[in-house]
Amino acid sequence: MTMTTARTARRLLTGGAIGLYGLNLVSAYKEWRVAKPPVTLQKYMMLRSLPMHTMSTISGYVSELPVPLFVRPFLYSSFARLYKVNMNECDKPLQEYPTFQSFFTRALKDGARPLSKVNIVSPCDGTVLASGEIDSDSIKIGSVKGINVDLITLLGNTEAERLLTRQRNRSWFSWFPWATNAHLYYAIVYLAPGDYHRFHSPCDLRHVKLSPTDGMKLPVNPGFLKFIPETLQLNSRLCITGCMPDGNYMAIVPVGALNVSSIDCFLDLKDGNHDAKVRKGDQLGQFRMGSTVVIVFSSFKEMRIAAASDRVKQGESLFI
Repeated sequence: MTMTTARTARRLLTGGAIGLYGLNLVSAYKEWRVAKPPVTLQKYMMLRSLPMHTMSTISGYVSELPVPLFVRPFLYSSFARLYKVNMNECDKPLQEYPTFQSFFTRALKDGARPLSKVNIVSPCDGTVLASGEIDSDSIKIGSVKGINVDLITLLGNTEAERLLTRQRNRSWFSWFPWATNAHLYYAIVYLAPGDYHRFHSPCDLRHVKLSPTDGMKLPVNPGFLKFIPETLQLNSRLCITGCMPDGNYMAIVPVGALNVSSIDCFLDLKDGNHDAKVRKGDQLGQFRMGSTVVIVFSSFKEMRIAAASDRVKQGESLFI
Protein backbone atom coordinates (compact mmCIF):
# COMPACT_ATOMS: atom_id res chain seq x y z
CA MET A 1 0.00 0.00 0.00
CA THR A 2 2.82 2.35 0.88
CA MET A 3 4.70 1.62 -2.35
CA THR A 4 1.53 2.12 -4.38
CA THR A 5 0.86 5.44 -2.66
CA ALA A 6 4.44 6.61 -3.26
CA ARG A 7 4.25 5.57 -6.92
CA THR A 8 0.96 7.44 -7.35
CA ALA A 9 2.41 10.54 -5.68
CA ARG A 10 5.42 10.46 -8.02
CA ARG A 11 3.16 10.17 -11.04
CA LEU A 12 1.03 13.09 -9.85
CA LEU A 13 4.09 15.25 -9.25
CA THR A 14 5.57 14.33 -12.63
CA GLY A 15 2.28 14.99 -14.37
CA GLY A 16 1.89 18.32 -12.58
CA ALA A 17 5.43 19.40 -13.52
CA ILE A 18 4.84 18.47 -17.16
CA GLY A 19 1.54 20.33 -17.10
CA LEU A 20 3.11 23.47 -15.63
CA TYR A 21 5.91 23.31 -18.20
CA GLY A 22 3.35 22.98 -20.96
CA LEU A 23 1.41 25.99 -19.65
CA ASN A 24 4.67 27.96 -19.54
CA LEU A 25 5.37 27.09 -23.18
CA VAL A 26 1.86 28.16 -24.20
CA SER A 27 2.26 31.42 -22.29
CA ALA A 28 5.67 32.00 -23.90
CA TYR A 29 4.18 31.40 -27.34
CA LYS A 30 1.41 33.93 -26.72
CA GLU A 31 3.93 36.49 -25.46
CA TRP A 32 6.14 35.89 -28.48
CA ARG A 33 3.20 36.41 -30.86
CA VAL A 34 2.17 39.69 -29.16
CA ALA A 35 5.54 41.22 -28.27
CA LYS A 36 7.35 40.09 -31.44
CA PRO A 37 10.81 40.04 -29.80
CA PRO A 38 13.94 40.01 -31.99
CA VAL A 39 14.54 36.27 -31.44
CA THR A 40 13.14 33.05 -32.84
CA LEU A 41 10.27 31.28 -31.09
CA GLN A 42 12.57 28.42 -30.05
CA LYS A 43 15.13 30.74 -28.47
CA TYR A 44 12.42 32.77 -26.73
CA MET A 45 10.85 29.67 -25.23
CA MET A 46 14.26 28.50 -24.05
CA LEU A 47 14.95 31.85 -22.37
CA ARG A 48 11.47 31.96 -20.79
CA SER A 49 12.04 28.54 -19.26
CA LEU A 50 15.10 29.77 -17.34
CA PRO A 51 14.37 30.87 -13.73
CA MET A 52 16.09 34.25 -14.19
CA HIS A 53 13.27 36.35 -12.73
CA THR A 54 12.98 34.11 -9.65
CA MET A 55 16.74 34.21 -9.10
CA SER A 56 16.74 38.01 -9.37
CA THR A 57 13.83 38.28 -6.91
CA ILE A 58 15.57 36.03 -4.38
CA SER A 59 18.92 37.83 -4.68
CA GLY A 60 17.15 41.18 -4.31
CA TYR A 61 15.40 39.98 -1.15
CA VAL A 62 18.60 38.58 0.37
CA SER A 63 20.61 41.72 -0.43
CA GLU A 64 18.06 43.82 1.49
CA LEU A 65 18.34 41.77 4.68
CA PRO A 66 20.04 43.60 7.58
CA VAL A 67 23.69 42.62 8.06
CA PRO A 68 24.84 42.33 11.70
CA LEU A 69 27.15 45.17 12.65
CA PHE A 70 30.12 42.94 13.51
CA VAL A 71 29.85 41.08 10.16
CA ARG A 72 29.79 44.18 7.92
CA PRO A 73 33.54 44.98 7.78
CA PHE A 74 34.46 41.38 6.97
CA LEU A 75 31.68 40.90 4.39
CA TYR A 76 32.20 44.17 2.54
CA SER A 77 36.01 43.97 2.67
CA SER A 78 35.91 40.43 1.26
CA PHE A 79 33.69 41.59 -1.59
CA ALA A 80 36.01 44.54 -2.21
CA ARG A 81 39.08 42.31 -2.44
CA LEU A 82 37.31 39.86 -4.75
CA TYR A 83 36.08 42.54 -7.17
CA LYS A 84 38.82 45.15 -6.64
CA VAL A 85 36.63 47.87 -5.15
CA ASN A 86 38.43 51.09 -4.19
CA MET A 87 37.30 51.41 -0.58
CA ASN A 88 38.87 54.85 -0.25
CA GLU A 89 36.07 56.24 -2.45
CA CYS A 90 33.21 55.13 -0.18
CA ASP A 91 31.22 58.02 1.25
CA LYS A 92 31.07 56.54 4.77
CA PRO A 93 32.59 53.81 6.97
CA LEU A 94 31.70 50.18 6.25
CA GLN A 95 29.81 49.80 9.52
CA GLU A 96 27.26 52.38 8.37
CA TYR A 97 25.95 50.29 5.44
CA PRO A 98 23.05 48.36 7.03
CA THR A 99 22.49 45.98 4.09
CA PHE A 100 24.60 44.56 1.31
CA GLN A 101 22.42 46.45 -1.16
CA SER A 102 23.21 49.77 0.52
CA PHE A 103 26.92 49.00 0.20
CA PHE A 104 26.56 47.87 -3.40
CA THR A 105 24.72 51.05 -4.44
CA ARG A 106 26.97 53.27 -2.30
CA ALA A 107 27.58 56.90 -3.15
CA LEU A 108 31.13 58.21 -3.54
CA LYS A 109 33.01 60.92 -1.70
CA ASP A 110 32.73 64.42 -3.07
CA GLY A 111 35.36 64.92 -5.76
CA ALA A 112 35.92 61.20 -6.39
CA ARG A 113 34.69 61.62 -9.97
CA PRO A 114 35.79 65.02 -11.32
CA LEU A 115 33.98 66.04 -14.51
CA SER A 116 35.97 66.43 -17.70
CA LYS A 117 35.53 69.73 -19.55
CA VAL A 118 34.48 67.95 -22.77
CA ASN A 119 30.83 68.18 -23.80
CA ILE A 120 30.05 64.46 -23.33
CA VAL A 121 31.45 62.31 -20.52
CA SER A 122 31.01 58.70 -19.47
CA PRO A 123 27.71 58.17 -17.61
CA CYS A 124 29.16 55.46 -15.37
CA ASP A 125 32.15 53.38 -14.36
CA GLY A 126 32.75 50.27 -16.42
CA THR A 127 34.31 48.60 -19.43
CA VAL A 128 33.45 49.68 -22.98
CA LEU A 129 32.05 46.62 -24.75
CA ALA A 130 31.57 48.36 -28.08
CA SER A 131 31.42 51.85 -29.53
CA GLY A 132 31.40 53.64 -32.85
CA GLU A 133 29.20 55.22 -35.48
CA ILE A 134 25.74 53.88 -36.29
CA ASP A 135 24.89 52.94 -39.86
CA SER A 136 22.41 55.61 -40.94
CA ASP A 137 20.66 53.19 -43.30
CA SER A 138 20.10 50.17 -41.06
CA ILE A 139 20.05 52.02 -37.69
CA LYS A 140 21.92 49.12 -36.09
CA ILE A 141 24.31 49.17 -33.15
CA GLY A 142 27.34 46.95 -33.61
CA SER A 143 27.74 45.18 -30.28
CA VAL A 144 30.25 42.58 -29.17
CA LYS A 145 32.26 41.18 -32.12
CA GLY A 146 29.91 42.42 -34.83
CA ILE A 147 26.65 41.49 -33.10
CA ASN A 148 23.96 43.93 -34.23
CA VAL A 149 21.34 45.49 -31.96
CA ASP A 150 18.31 47.19 -33.47
CA LEU A 151 18.34 50.75 -32.19
CA ILE A 152 14.61 51.40 -32.36
CA THR A 153 13.81 48.18 -30.50
CA LEU A 154 16.35 49.05 -27.84
CA LEU A 155 15.01 52.55 -27.27
CA GLY A 156 11.48 51.23 -27.26
CA ASN A 157 9.46 54.33 -28.16
CA THR A 158 8.24 55.93 -31.36
CA GLU A 159 9.32 59.41 -30.30
CA ALA A 160 12.94 58.27 -30.18
CA GLU A 161 12.54 56.85 -33.67
CA ARG A 162 11.26 60.18 -34.97
CA LEU A 163 14.04 62.08 -33.25
CA LEU A 164 16.70 59.75 -34.60
CA THR A 165 15.35 59.93 -38.12
CA ARG A 166 15.18 63.71 -37.94
CA GLN A 167 18.67 64.03 -36.49
CA ARG A 168 20.13 61.56 -38.95
CA ASN A 169 18.95 63.61 -41.92
CA ARG A 170 19.30 66.99 -40.30
CA SER A 171 21.55 69.68 -41.77
CA TRP A 172 21.22 73.39 -41.31
CA PHE A 173 22.56 74.08 -44.81
CA SER A 174 21.83 70.85 -46.62
CA TRP A 175 21.58 72.56 -49.98
CA PHE A 176 25.29 73.49 -49.87
CA PRO A 177 27.77 70.96 -51.27
CA TRP A 178 29.99 71.12 -48.17
CA ALA A 179 27.10 70.40 -45.79
CA THR A 180 27.01 67.09 -43.87
CA ASN A 181 24.24 65.28 -42.05
CA ALA A 182 24.44 64.57 -38.33
CA HIS A 183 26.43 61.49 -37.35
CA LEU A 184 24.96 58.99 -34.90
CA TYR A 185 27.29 57.45 -32.30
CA TYR A 186 26.91 54.88 -29.54
CA ALA A 187 28.80 53.38 -26.63
CA ILE A 188 27.96 50.28 -24.58
CA VAL A 189 29.47 50.28 -21.08
CA TYR A 190 29.36 47.14 -18.91
CA LEU A 191 29.33 47.54 -15.13
CA ALA A 192 31.08 44.69 -13.34
CA PRO A 193 30.08 43.81 -9.74
CA GLY A 194 32.95 45.88 -8.30
CA ASP A 195 32.13 49.06 -10.23
CA TYR A 196 30.39 52.14 -8.90
CA HIS A 197 26.73 51.40 -9.70
CA ARG A 198 25.15 54.80 -10.11
CA PHE A 199 24.73 56.38 -13.53
CA HIS A 200 24.84 60.09 -14.32
CA SER A 201 23.96 62.42 -17.16
CA PRO A 202 26.77 62.52 -19.74
CA CYS A 203 25.97 66.13 -20.68
CA ASP A 204 23.52 68.99 -20.20
CA LEU A 205 20.09 67.92 -21.43
CA ARG A 206 16.75 69.67 -21.85
CA HIS A 207 13.28 68.36 -22.75
CA VAL A 208 14.18 65.21 -20.79
CA LYS A 209 11.74 62.31 -21.00
CA LEU A 210 11.68 58.85 -19.44
CA SER A 211 10.28 55.66 -20.99
CA PRO A 212 10.48 52.35 -19.04
CA THR A 213 10.29 49.03 -20.90
CA ASP A 214 9.52 45.79 -19.08
CA GLY A 215 11.41 42.68 -20.10
CA MET A 216 13.57 39.75 -19.01
CA LYS A 217 16.45 39.64 -16.53
CA LEU A 218 19.17 37.90 -18.55
CA PRO A 219 22.89 38.24 -17.77
CA VAL A 220 24.64 41.06 -19.65
CA ASN A 221 28.26 39.98 -19.25
CA PRO A 222 30.27 39.76 -22.50
CA GLY A 223 30.17 35.96 -22.57
CA PHE A 224 26.37 35.80 -22.45
CA LEU A 225 26.05 38.60 -25.03
CA LYS A 226 28.00 36.45 -27.47
CA PHE A 227 25.56 33.60 -26.85
CA ILE A 228 22.39 35.73 -26.94
CA PRO A 229 23.21 38.86 -28.97
CA GLU A 230 19.66 40.21 -28.54
CA THR A 231 19.96 40.44 -24.73
CA LEU A 232 20.06 44.24 -24.60
CA GLN A 233 16.74 44.37 -26.45
CA LEU A 234 15.09 41.66 -24.35
CA ASN A 235 15.95 42.87 -20.85
CA SER A 236 14.07 45.42 -18.77
CA ARG A 237 15.42 48.93 -19.31
CA LEU A 238 14.84 52.65 -19.05
CA CYS A 239 15.15 55.05 -21.95
CA ILE A 240 16.08 58.58 -20.93
CA THR A 241 16.02 60.99 -23.87
CA GLY A 242 16.76 64.66 -24.24
CA CYS A 243 18.26 67.42 -26.37
CA MET A 244 21.84 68.62 -25.95
CA PRO A 245 22.65 72.36 -25.88
CA ASP A 246 23.53 72.35 -29.59
CA GLY A 247 20.16 70.78 -30.49
CA ASN A 248 21.49 67.27 -31.05
CA TYR A 249 19.79 64.20 -29.59
CA MET A 250 20.90 61.86 -26.80
CA ALA A 251 19.47 58.68 -25.29
CA ILE A 252 20.79 57.03 -22.12
CA VAL A 253 19.55 53.45 -21.76
CA PRO A 254 20.28 51.66 -18.45
CA VAL A 255 19.65 47.95 -19.08
CA GLY A 256 18.66 45.56 -16.28
CA ALA A 257 20.30 42.17 -15.84
CA LEU A 258 20.30 38.93 -13.87
CA ASN A 259 20.18 39.61 -10.11
CA VAL A 260 19.24 43.25 -10.75
CA SER A 261 16.14 43.43 -8.60
CA SER A 262 15.38 46.89 -9.98
CA ILE A 263 16.73 50.05 -11.57
CA ASP A 264 16.14 53.05 -9.35
CA CYS A 265 15.57 56.29 -11.25
CA PHE A 266 16.25 59.57 -9.43
CA LEU A 267 14.46 61.71 -12.00
CA ASP A 268 11.19 63.25 -10.89
CA LEU A 269 9.47 64.02 -14.17
CA LYS A 270 5.90 65.20 -13.81
CA ASP A 271 3.37 64.43 -16.52
CA GLY A 272 3.26 67.16 -19.10
CA ASN A 273 6.57 68.72 -18.05
CA HIS A 274 8.33 69.25 -21.39
CA ASP A 275 10.99 71.58 -19.96
CA ALA A 276 12.71 69.12 -17.61
CA LYS A 277 16.46 69.66 -17.56
CA VAL A 278 19.51 67.89 -16.14
CA ARG A 279 23.08 69.09 -15.85
CA LYS A 280 26.19 67.19 -16.86
CA GLY A 281 27.12 64.90 -13.99
CA ASP A 282 23.69 64.90 -12.32
CA GLN A 283 22.74 61.51 -10.86
CA LEU A 284 20.06 59.81 -12.93
CA GLY A 285 19.71 56.54 -11.05
CA GLN A 286 21.35 53.35 -9.80
CA PHE A 287 21.43 49.60 -10.44
CA ARG A 288 20.65 47.13 -7.69
CA MET A 289 23.43 44.79 -8.97
CA GLY A 290 25.64 44.87 -12.09
CA SER A 291 24.35 45.85 -15.50
CA THR A 292 24.97 47.86 -18.68
CA VAL A 293 24.42 51.41 -19.90
CA VAL A 294 24.02 52.26 -23.58
CA ILE A 295 24.26 55.85 -24.79
CA VAL A 296 23.29 57.02 -28.27
CA PHE A 297 23.78 60.57 -29.50
CA SER A 298 24.00 62.61 -32.67
CA SER A 299 26.70 65.11 -33.60
CA PHE A 300 27.56 67.27 -36.57
CA LYS A 301 31.25 66.60 -35.89
CA GLU A 302 33.14 63.39 -36.51
CA MET A 303 34.29 61.81 -33.24
CA ARG A 304 36.40 58.92 -32.01
CA ILE A 305 34.95 57.18 -28.98
CA ALA A 306 36.83 55.00 -26.49
CA ALA A 307 37.45 51.57 -28.00
CA ALA A 308 36.20 48.19 -26.82
CA SER A 309 37.88 46.86 -23.64
CA ASP A 310 38.82 50.38 -22.50
CA ARG A 311 38.10 51.13 -18.84
CA VAL A 312 36.20 54.36 -18.18
CA LYS A 313 35.05 56.15 -15.05
CA GLN A 314 32.02 58.33 -14.62
CA GLY A 315 32.87 61.90 -15.56
CA GLU A 316 35.81 61.02 -17.80
CA SER A 317 35.85 61.88 -21.50
CA LEU A 318 34.46 59.18 -23.78
CA PHE A 319 36.58 60.41 -26.66
CA ILE A 320 40.14 59.59 -27.72
